[in-house]
Amino acid sequence: MSIGQAVKHKSLQQSRAFPDITIFYPTTAGHALFIEIKRSKDEVFKKDGALREDPHLWEQKAMMNKLIDLGYCARWGCGFDETKEIIDSWIMDKYTER
Repeated sequence: MSIGQAVKHKSLQQSRAFPDITIFYPTTAGHALFIEIKRSKDEVFKKDGALREDPHLWEQKAMMNKLIDLGYCARWGCGFDETKEIIDSWIMDKYTER
């Protein structure tokens, strides 16, 4: 996301922890999909798979958990290819949690 896009995106968000992408397209998996985009898995997770010790990541994870508790789907999208795969599977109604 460019600096200009990030500034505009921030002004539209209610919380800095709210996911980057929202797809309001109902499927058998849910009514909406929320994706928090990161460059790579290493930015989010340690080698053992645990979430990194970054307060912002923990805020984002808490927001994702709230969305999940409300019945929505929420995911990390690590890199372009993974994020595209998540979106494609959602639109084609073949989405599965990982």
